Amino acid sequence: MLELGARGLRLYTVRRGERGPLVLFVPGAGASHVGWGMAMRAVADVVRAVAYDPRGTGRTQGEGRGAGAEVLSADLAALLDALGEPAHVVAHSLGTRVALGAAARSPGSVASLFLFAPWYGTDPYMEHRQDMVQEVVTRGDRRIAAQTLLWLLTSRTLQVEEPERFRQYLEGMFLGPGATPWDVVVRQLLAGREEPISERELDAVRCPVRVLVAEGDRMVDPAASERLAARLGASVVRLAGPRASHLAHVEMPDAFAAALRAWLAEVAGA
Repeated sequence: MLELGARGLRLYTVRRGERGPLVLFVPGAGASHVGWGMAMRAVADVVRAVAYDPRGTGRTQGEGRGAGAEVLSADLAALLDALGEPAHVVAHSLGTRVALGAAARSPGSVASLFLFAPWYGTDPYMEHRQDMVQEVVTRGDRRIAAQTLLWLLTSRTLQVEEPERFRQYLEGMFLGPGATPWDVVVRQLLAGREEPISERELDAVRCPVRVLVAEGDRMVDPAASERLAARLGASVVRLAGPRASHLAHVEMPDAFAAALRAWLAEVAGA
């Protein structure tokens, strides 16, 4: 646990690797550090990797149901300060909104940003999917809602060829005893829409940025990620193939790790 006294929070953190630059992994909506396990192991030979559970998720206590993007960004900025040195930040989905906010708040604490499935505002594509999930949550039971959400997050290949793995994800991410409370998941899913990144915050981001896009992402339109990259003047790398989903860092870990290692070699000499 890492104490963030000023935030009234104790964050659960996991560390891998003993040498090299510091790399901090930021999870997406409702997710804990667990989803970053394969990516962390893939780079732990050349960096000191840290992942954490945001408030209300995993093993971190604290009020999660009311925590939107601004609160999560302030938590991350406090974590970066507590680590005591600039970190290369790797973030996914809502975590990219959180990381951009933290980079704007505490620019000296962020050495670079590697953003997987970010977005620049919302568009009808994303709003339709968020509305669909919220409708199912409101009117249906949790299992149906979780199945709908995971259908959007994962590839058809996983669902058809590895149904048992899909069920394991369903239990582990949304339904099992260690899963994030459902109201926290829904709150965070809507956080990026209700509290979008501002132009002022984007102007305050000074570090190098790379955007990673999965071409088969059904949750975040790849075009939205590319718009953000253009706004930031960031380079773009694309993951292709039948498993290039919103959870490509889990479904195709080798390709994700290769893209991340290439970025860290470029910006950190790792």
